[in-house]
Amino acid sequence: MKFNVLTTGFFAGLIFSLNSIDKAVTFPSKSVDSLAQSQDIAMLAKLTPTQVEKLVNLEKNNQVDKVIVPTYIPPGFQVDKLEVGGRYYYIIYRNSNNLCFYFSYSNHLIFNSQDAEVVGIEINLPVIGTAYLHTKKSHRASIPSSIVVQSSDYGREQFGFASPCTFTKNHGKTITTQEVVKIVESLQYLNP
Repeated sequence: MKFNVLTTGFFAGLIFSLNSIDKAVTFPSKSVDSLAQSQDIAMLAKLTPTQVEKLVNLEKNNQVDKVIVPTYIPPGFQVDKLEVGGRYYYIIYRNSNNLCFYFSYSNHLIFNSQDAEVVGIEINLPVIGTAYLHTKKSHRASIPSSIVVQSSDYGREQFGFASPCTFTKNHGKTITTQEVVKIVESLQYLNP
Protein backbone atom coordinates (compact mmCIF):
# COMPACT_ATOMS: atom_id res chain seq x y z
CA MET A 1 0.00 0.00 0.00
CA LYS A 2 1.42 3.38 -0.99
CA PHE A 3 1.15 6.33 1.34
CA ASN A 4 1.20 9.77 -0.14
CA VAL A 5 2.17 12.97 1.64
CA LEU A 6 -1.47 13.83 2.33
CA THR A 7 -2.20 10.49 4.02
CA THR A 8 0.99 10.67 6.10
CA GLY A 9 0.19 14.23 7.13
CA PHE A 10 -3.33 13.24 8.16
CA PHE A 11 -2.11 10.40 10.41
CA ALA A 12 0.62 12.57 11.92
CA GLY A 13 -1.95 15.28 12.69
CA LEU A 14 -4.37 12.75 14.17
CA ILE A 15 -1.69 11.29 16.46
CA PHE A 16 -0.61 14.78 17.53
CA SER A 17 -4.26 15.75 18.23
CA LEU A 18 -4.94 12.62 20.28
CA ASN A 19 -1.82 13.24 22.36
CA SER A 20 -2.99 16.74 23.18
CA ILE A 21 -6.45 15.64 24.44
CA ASP A 22 -5.10 12.97 26.75
CA LYS A 23 -6.76 14.44 29.86
CA ALA A 24 -10.13 14.94 28.17
CA VAL A 25 -10.69 11.21 27.67
CA THR A 26 -9.63 9.89 31.06
CA PHE A 27 -12.24 8.75 33.55
CA PRO A 28 -11.79 8.09 37.24
CA SER A 29 -11.60 4.31 37.56
CA LYS A 30 -14.11 4.37 40.43
CA SER A 31 -16.88 5.83 38.22
CA VAL A 32 -16.11 3.37 35.42
CA ASP A 33 -16.13 0.47 37.90
CA SER A 34 -19.41 1.70 39.42
CA LEU A 35 -21.06 2.02 36.00
CA ALA A 36 -19.87 -1.44 34.97
CA GLN A 37 -21.10 -2.87 38.26
CA SER A 38 -24.53 -1.21 37.82
CA GLN A 39 -24.80 -2.64 34.31
CA ASP A 40 -23.88 -6.12 35.60
CA ILE A 41 -26.47 -5.88 38.39
CA ALA A 42 -29.17 -4.73 35.94
CA MET A 43 -28.31 -7.59 33.58
CA LEU A 44 -28.47 -10.15 36.41
CA ALA A 45 -31.85 -8.71 37.48
CA LYS A 46 -32.98 -9.10 33.83
CA LEU A 47 -33.92 -5.43 33.55
CA THR A 48 -34.07 -3.55 30.25
CA PRO A 49 -32.34 -0.16 29.88
CA THR A 50 -35.76 1.57 30.04
CA GLN A 51 -36.63 -0.25 33.27
CA VAL A 52 -33.25 0.65 34.78
CA GLU A 53 -33.79 4.30 33.87
CA LYS A 54 -37.19 4.33 35.64
CA LEU A 55 -35.67 2.83 38.78
CA VAL A 56 -32.60 5.09 38.80
CA ASN A 57 -34.89 8.14 38.44
CA LEU A 58 -36.54 7.18 41.74
CA GLU A 59 -33.15 7.62 43.42
CA LYS A 60 -32.25 10.78 41.49
CA ASN A 61 -35.56 12.39 42.49
CA ASN A 62 -35.06 11.34 46.14
CA GLN A 63 -38.23 9.26 46.09
CA VAL A 64 -36.35 6.24 47.47
CA ASP A 65 -33.02 6.06 49.27
CA LYS A 66 -31.59 3.20 47.24
CA VAL A 67 -33.10 0.85 44.67
CA ILE A 68 -32.51 -2.77 45.56
CA VAL A 69 -32.96 -5.63 43.09
CA PRO A 70 -32.40 -9.38 43.15
CA THR A 71 -29.35 -10.51 41.18
CA TYR A 72 -30.26 -14.18 41.22
CA ILE A 73 -33.27 -14.89 39.05
CA PRO A 74 -34.12 -18.57 38.63
CA PRO A 75 -33.64 -19.98 35.11
CA GLY A 76 -36.58 -19.34 32.79
CA PHE A 77 -37.92 -16.32 34.70
CA GLN A 78 -38.30 -12.91 33.08
CA VAL A 79 -39.60 -9.54 34.19
CA ASP A 80 -43.36 -9.72 33.67
CA LYS A 81 -44.06 -6.21 34.96
CA LEU A 82 -42.26 -3.26 36.49
CA GLU A 83 -44.39 -0.67 38.27
CA VAL A 84 -42.86 2.59 39.47
CA GLY A 85 -44.84 5.14 41.48
CA GLY A 86 -44.20 8.11 43.75
CA ARG A 87 -42.35 6.33 46.55
CA TYR A 88 -42.59 2.71 45.51
CA TYR A 89 -41.62 0.17 42.90
CA TYR A 90 -42.26 -3.47 42.36
CA ILE A 91 -40.98 -6.01 39.89
CA ILE A 92 -42.94 -9.13 38.99
CA TYR A 93 -41.03 -12.10 37.62
CA ARG A 94 -42.81 -15.03 35.96
CA ASN A 95 -41.84 -18.15 34.01
CA SER A 96 -43.63 -20.18 31.32
CA ASN A 97 -45.08 -22.54 33.98
CA ASN A 98 -46.77 -19.53 35.65
CA LEU A 99 -44.50 -19.65 38.71
CA CYS A 100 -44.42 -16.09 39.96
CA PHE A 101 -42.72 -13.85 42.52
CA TYR A 102 -42.37 -10.16 43.12
CA PHE A 103 -39.92 -7.87 44.83
CA SER A 104 -41.00 -4.47 46.09
CA TYR A 105 -40.09 -1.30 47.90
CA SER A 106 -43.26 -0.03 49.52
CA ASN A 107 -45.20 0.50 52.68
CA HIS A 108 -48.08 -1.42 51.14
CA LEU A 109 -47.01 -5.06 51.46
CA ILE A 110 -49.82 -6.69 53.40
CA PHE A 111 -49.36 -10.11 54.91
CA ASN A 112 -52.69 -11.67 55.84
CA SER A 113 -52.36 -14.72 58.05
CA GLN A 114 -56.10 -15.43 58.29
CA ASP A 115 -57.03 -19.08 57.60
CA ALA A 116 -53.41 -20.18 57.43
CA GLU A 117 -50.59 -21.79 59.34
CA VAL A 118 -47.81 -19.23 59.49
CA VAL A 119 -44.17 -20.05 60.16
CA GLY A 120 -41.84 -17.07 60.50
CA ILE A 121 -38.05 -17.18 60.51
CA GLU A 122 -35.83 -14.19 61.21
CA ILE A 123 -33.05 -13.77 58.66
CA ASN A 124 -30.26 -11.22 58.31
CA LEU A 125 -29.65 -9.93 54.81
CA PRO A 126 -26.57 -7.76 54.08
CA VAL A 127 -28.43 -5.12 52.05
CA ILE A 128 -31.64 -4.70 54.07
CA GLY A 129 -30.72 -5.98 57.52
CA THR A 130 -33.16 -8.04 59.55
CA ALA A 131 -36.07 -9.53 57.64
CA TYR A 132 -38.62 -12.23 58.25
CA LEU A 133 -39.34 -15.17 55.99
CA HIS A 134 -42.94 -16.34 56.41
CA THR A 135 -44.45 -19.41 54.85
CA LYS A 136 -48.20 -19.48 54.76
CA LYS A 137 -49.90 -22.80 54.12
CA SER A 138 -53.54 -22.21 53.37
CA HIS A 139 -56.33 -24.59 54.38
CA ARG A 140 -58.60 -23.33 51.58
CA ALA A 141 -58.15 -24.17 47.91
CA SER A 142 -59.11 -20.62 46.91
CA ILE A 143 -56.10 -19.19 48.78
CA PRO A 144 -52.72 -20.35 47.43
CA SER A 145 -49.87 -21.22 49.78
CA SER A 146 -47.36 -18.41 49.80
CA ILE A 147 -43.93 -17.29 50.93
CA VAL A 148 -43.27 -13.73 52.08
CA VAL A 149 -40.02 -12.00 53.08
CA GLN A 150 -40.50 -8.62 54.70
CA SER A 151 -37.99 -6.21 56.19
CA SER A 152 -38.33 -5.42 59.89
CA ASP A 153 -37.83 -1.65 59.62
CA TYR A 154 -41.53 -0.82 59.87
CA GLY A 155 -41.01 2.92 60.40
CA ARG A 156 -39.14 3.51 57.16
CA GLU A 157 -38.61 1.63 53.94
CA GLN A 158 -40.31 -1.68 53.44
CA PHE A 159 -38.61 -4.17 51.18
CA GLY A 160 -40.80 -7.12 50.44
CA PHE A 161 -40.79 -10.33 48.49
CA ALA A 162 -43.74 -12.62 47.89
CA SER A 163 -44.68 -15.66 45.88
CA PRO A 164 -47.16 -16.11 44.30
CA CYS A 165 -48.25 -12.66 43.07
CA THR A 166 -51.55 -12.59 44.93
CA PHE A 167 -52.33 -8.94 44.17
CA THR A 168 -52.47 -9.54 40.40
CA LYS A 169 -55.32 -11.10 38.40
CA ASN A 170 -53.07 -14.03 37.52
CA HIS A 171 -51.67 -15.05 40.92
CA GLY A 172 -49.42 -17.66 39.44
CA LYS A 173 -47.88 -20.45 41.49
CA THR A 174 -45.52 -20.38 44.45
CA ILE A 175 -41.80 -20.97 43.88
CA THR A 176 -39.82 -23.17 46.27
CA THR A 177 -38.46 -21.93 49.60
CA GLN A 178 -34.92 -22.79 48.41
CA GLU A 179 -35.32 -20.46 45.43
CA VAL A 180 -36.71 -17.72 47.68
CA VAL A 181 -33.64 -17.92 49.89
CA LYS A 182 -31.29 -17.71 46.88
CA ILE A 183 -33.19 -14.72 45.51
CA VAL A 184 -33.30 -12.69 48.74
CA GLU A 185 -29.66 -13.49 49.52
CA SER A 186 -28.75 -12.03 46.12
CA LEU A 187 -30.20 -8.55 46.79
CA GLN A 188 -27.92 -5.73 45.66
CA TYR A 189 -28.10 -1.98 45.25
CA LEU A 190 -28.83 -1.24 41.59
CA ASN A 191 -26.66 1.86 41.73
CA PRO A 192 -23.86 1.07 44.25
